[in-house]
Amino acid sequence: CVFIVCGSKTLTENGTLDNLSHRLHEAGVAILGTHTISREPEVEDVDHVSTIVRVFGLKGRTFIMGLGGGSAMDLAKAVAAMAVNHETETVQDYLEGVGKGLTIKNDPLPVLAVPTTAGTGAEATKNAVISSYDPLFKKSLRDERLLPHIALVDPELTMSASREVT
Repeated sequence: CVFIVCGSKTLTENGTLDNLSHRLHEAGVAILGTHTISREPEVEDVDHVSTIVRVFGLKGRTFIMGLGGGSAMDLAKAVAAMAVNHETETVQDYLEGVGKGLTIKNDPLPVLAVPTTAGTGAEATKNAVISSYDPLFKKSLRDERLLPHIALVDPELTMSASREVT
């Protein structure tokens, strides 16, 4: 089973997400759901999507796919961790310098990172950057196990982005 975090409405509009979903279905992979994010992930995003995955997705071999830029990768990694680590109801308690100092105890769900931009490198890092506007902060959820299991880098997926982003 897979839960897809999609980082751009363009990927939905240009058919990339539908094509990917069709190919996953043909391969026998059940899609638990999708969530599209078009800005940096916030605490509320992580808490909301983690709850969805926890309630509907922890069956057998569940993994999280991040499809898009750095925001999709960061949200996918944070959700992978928080779906199975929930001593409290919010990721904020796990973030550096703002929460309760909790650490990730259970191995995060596997993450398949499929970047569609070049530049952030989030598909190859062990942290997820999460923001908040009340209170105002931008902090990291950090753990060696947040490094995606696989980064599938396909240059054709950057074609819908601007030249600067590609």
